[in-house]
Formats: sequence, structure tokens, C-alpha cells
Amino acid sequence: MIRFSFSNVLKEATVTASSAKVGSLANNTVAASFSDRWESASPFVELHTLEYTFNPTTVSCIGLFALEVDPEAELTIRLYNGVNLVKEITLPAYQVVYGYGEGPYGLFGYGGYSAPGRDWVQQFKVLWLEDIYCDKLSIEFSGSQDVSIGYVHLGPSWSPPFGISRDYNVTFDSTRLDILRNPGGVSIGSVARQYRCVSVTLQLMRAEDVEDLYALYDGYSPLVFTAFAEKESTEAIYSTMLGRITGGIDSTGAPHSRYTAAGLKIEECK
Repeated sequence: MIRFSFSNVLKEATVTASSAKVGSLANNTVAASFSDRWESASPFVELHTLEYTFNPTTVSCIGLFALEVDPEAELTIRLYNGVNLVKEITLPAYQVVYGYGEGPYGLFGYGGYSAPGRDWVQQFKVLWLEDIYCDKLSIEFSGSQDVSIGYVHLGPSWSPPFGISRDYNVTFDSTRLDILRNPGGVSIGSVARQYRCVSVTLQLMRAEDVEDLYALYDGYSPLVFTAFAEKESTEAIYSTMLGRITGGIDSTGAPHSRYTAAGLKIEECK
């Protein structure tokens, strides 16, 4: 199932942390600039927390992006409605990219973890949940001396009625400048940083579905996307990202048809 989460309720939240390095405050985790991050400041303590308090609302997507944590660490997420705990999830904090035996030998770290230098596999955690009414999010890391997070997302989710067409694909682009050649003919280019681009066509969209899609996306804010929310496979990890829609939404349909198709491209935020 394809799912989007367009709005982040944490943008207006009050954020606190168990500790923070100078200049790496907890509020950085909800800034859409992605230029700063939160870093814990207690290297001899293996329990670190972030807490977000916000106006009561219904959510169904939690995302942690640009996450740096020890591979052995555990992550506990708690959602509260007032003083009542309404959801608690404990799971490994580190994202396994490939299952055992999958992927080319040596491309990723032992056990399927991302290896240094594999820039596209920035650590993240995305959880798709049932609708939960809450006003507080607690994120707890245990078993890691240092924790660093670039962005945290919490919001409602939306799915098109009939999924995506078969022309769905993931490609890679980079921030490299145009390659030039010096007088000796040697090519010159800057160091590239890769990011993913997903192109999808949403099928059999009714007019009201397209209107919902236009209303949900403001044209700028980062969104969370996955093509396979019901899976825990490499394919699902590969398609899941924090990104922005570029080039708008292309809605096309045959004359007098009840249905249309909406094409869009999402570029990963890094």
C-alpha cells in the first residue's frame, strides 16, 4: 500500500531533550531547513530522550530521519493523550537495509547495516500506525552512548484509493556540479552526494481524490512517502523517504471519464 504523510504536527510542538550539545538543540529536529540537528551531550549515559508536546490531534505516521545511533541501541516510542499512554513501541533503533543473504557481497555492512560511505542509506525509522489521538510524543534511545537526529515527523497519513501504476521507479541523482574538462581533456567535477528520486502515477483517481491530494500538499513542506507500507522488505526500505514533490502534480484523464491519473515526482531530502 502506498502512503503519504504530508503534515508534521511537531512544527508547532514544545520540544525538550535529556541533553543537547551546544548549538545542536532539540528544536532542530523539526526545522525544515535540514541544516542543523540534535545531538545528545551525555556520552557516558546510555539513555537519551526527546519529548514533543502539541495540540491534541490524530496521527498515524512517525518518522526519524538522518539518525545516528549505535547499531545495538533500542528505540522506544510512546504516544500520550494527556496522562494516558495510548501507544508504546520498542524496536531496534538501527535500520537493517538488506536481509541476510540479500544484496551484493561487500556493498553493505555485516548483518545488512548501512556501511560508511554509502551515502544514500541515511539511517531512518518510519512507522505506519492506526489512527491515534494524542498530544505528546516521547522518543527514548537506550544502549547508545551518542545519539543524533536530523528530523522527526509525526502526522496523519493518506493513501490513494487504487495504489500506483507499474511504471513506478526509483532513480538516483546527485548534487554534483556539471562536469567540465580542463585543457588536457581531464574531466573535473565536484564531489557528489546522492539522493533518491521516486516517480509514481496514482491510478483511477476520482476528482475528489485529486482535490484531496492538492489540498494536502502545500508545495514546499517535506513529506514522508512509501510505496509499500505493509511490507518490511528491502524494496519497502528502498522506496521510503522524506522528500518533496518537485514539478507539481500532473493530473490527466480521458474526456468524459470518471477517473484520472495523477503523476508526481518526489526528491529525497538530505
